[in-house]
Amino acid sequence: ALQLCGTAGIDVLVNNGGVSSRSTFIDTKLEVDARIMQINFLAGAALAKAVVPIMIAKQQQNTNNGSGGDGGGGSIIWISSVQGLIGIPGRTSYAASKFAVQGYCESLRAELASS
Repeated sequence: ALQLCGTAGIDVLVNNGGVSSRSTFIDTKLEVDARIMQINFLAGAALAKAVVPIMIAKQQQNTNNGSGGDGGGGSIIWISSVQGLIGIPGRTSYAASKFAVQGYCESLRAELASS
């Protein structure tokens, strides 16, 4: 996607990939926990890390040359789940991945608020 957009950049990143998991903590293998975290959290984090620097550069360029209205460089929308706010039995891996998304997004939003 980055190669296709070239110097135009990316205006919106929508992280909507994910997989579910329903099994008890005792019955869930660590490999399943790792796979759920990789797909539901780390993949989106990798995309954000690739795109945010481009969005910041675009915002700085827009601010410096007076174009772009509010000077915004882009938006990140990350689809999560209510499981990122509350955990329930049988959803340990899934809830952990969605709590990770929630915390990451809250911290990222605070860091980028002044950008």
